[in-house]
Amino acid sequence: NSGQEISLYTPAQLLMHYVNFSDNWYNDNFKMNGGWSLEQIDPRNYCGEASNWSASTDLSGGTPGRKNSIYAPDPDLTAPILLRAVVNDNRTLTLYFSESMNSNRMDELSRYTASGNLGHPITATPTAPAYKSVVLMFADTIVVGQTYTISISDTLTDCSGNMIVLNSSAQFAIAYRPSSGDVVINEILSNPREGGADFVELYNRSNKIIDLKQLLLGTLSNGTPAMKTITTEGYLLFPGTYVVLSSNTDAVRQQY
Repeated sequence: NSGQEISLYTPAQLLMHYVNFSDNWYNDNFKMNGGWSLEQIDPRNYCGEASNWSASTDLSGGTPGRKNSIYAPDPDLTAPILLRAVVNDNRTLTLYFSESMNSNRMDELSRYTASGNLGHPITATPTAPAYKSVVLMFADTIVVGQTYTISISDTLTDCSGNMIVLNSSAQFAIAYRPSSGDVVINEILSNPREGGADFVELYNRSNKIIDLKQLLLGTLSNGTPAMKTITTEGYLLFPGTYVVLSSNTDAVRQQY
């Protein structure tokens, strides 16, 4: 009920459409509890995610087989953003984007340039079915202790055709093993506003680059610890930087 990946394929395994919905998309705590469908606002903006979906307003609770009750033009006019780069091993790197990209353009090697000894990758593999990331492999190795920059040529587009933000780049490096006190819990929201969500802010007070996939977030209830993985994808936290963790990041952005 809280979310699911759904993909639509042809018999030849060609991806036609993909949705990874969340119950946060309802924007309505009552309807989120059951009996109401999630509807797409504009089917022409088929790559739109949370901003292009909401709870049905039909009195029956949904419109199966009929035009959606919230149907309206909602074109995607937002340029995609390169969110971050994460080192997988000493030769491969994953780039993460803010929205689904045009997969036909993601595998062109000349679009990506890394600083130092790396240059262009030798392979670029888009990650299906969302196509919100691409894995790059380089001929030379990524050196421990060196910080690199990956840059993207301004011809990469999202699946709606919007060009990526000009001069997009991200830093990356091989992360260090964290020690006690390197990263601290720096801010907590435990009682959110209506329609909001709890959050925890982390701050890297060390001089190390730390990968959050090496850390767990835990609570203690009746003496029993409950640990939760922060990320399986990897997220580099550079010295002196912050990251906010929440079950509803859109709500945190809107309210704060």
